[in-house]
Amino acid sequence: MLIRSGGRQRRMRICGAVLGLLVVLGAGRGEDTTTSAPTTASLSAVHRVLPKDVVGNRTLVIVGDIHGCYDEMMELLHTTGAMVHGVPSPRHLIVLAGDFINRGPKSKEVLDFVKANGIVAVRGNHEETIIDQYVKWKKTGTLKEKYQWIGQLKNKDLAFLQQLPYTVSVPSRNLVVVHAGLIPGVPLDRQDPLVMTTMRNLLVEGSNHTAFEDSKLGGVAWGKLWKGPQHVYFGHDARRNLQLRAMATGLDTGCVYGRNLTAAVTSPLTGSTIVSTPALEAYVAEEE
Repeated sequence: MLIRSGGRQRRMRICGAVLGLLVVLGAGRGEDTTTSAPTTASLSAVHRVLPKDVVGNRTLVIVGDIHGCYDEMMELLHTTGAMVHGVPSPRHLIVLAGDFINRGPKSKEVLDFVKANGIVAVRGNHEETIIDQYVKWKKTGTLKEKYQWIGQLKNKDLAFLQQLPYTVSVPSRNLVVVHAGLIPGVPLDRQDPLVMTTMRNLLVEGSNHTAFEDSKLGGVAWGKLWKGPQHVYFGHDARRNLQLRAMATGLDTGCVYGRNLTAAVTSPLTGSTIVSTPALEAYVAEEE
């Protein structure tokens, strides 16, 4: 796989196979982007599968980018029935589509809730950023202003973030959850972590694929090109808001920017629906 970042290029080997893919990272997003691949030791945790005996007939509540908006998250989960009087419902299974921490006002509260209640989650680019910034903080003793909340974290919090998978598959429902996106025609075990956490657009030219984080640089929304076989639920693209494609649903509706927090609620008995709750305020300015 060829990655371009800051004008430099380097080739990465993922799962023993080089992918014919160019990834163009965005600039000016206000975050320190992680570009490293998982080590061989961590590859077994890249993709998590929830078997039928775990999922059963429970209603899945798949939540878009929370970004530390704890109050909105709790309101949404109560609205969907996934929480009842402050307690997770055993009839529901909550899955977070990544970026559940950072930028918003209560990231530590969201993280504590996820850990305490065994909430299923995939990692996004912001989880990767926090992993990197935590390690740097332990080495240097300093934190940038926007990362001051990391000072509340412990090593066990880091360990939790490090074990988060890049995808969660539910074969009995024919769906997969990823933070950013997937390349059509590429098996999950050959998808690149950088694509799964940063891609918004995809340009296909014959057998060549170029993935873009900045949708203004080229390509089209990758969900338009995804034909299955699994339905993909994802986040990471607040600019496009709710995306309802034939086989892909984008759930990032910009809660941290003062818009909405959104979930897809899917049940084998009642079908699927979209539920949103409005943000209490705009916590950060939305990028142009």
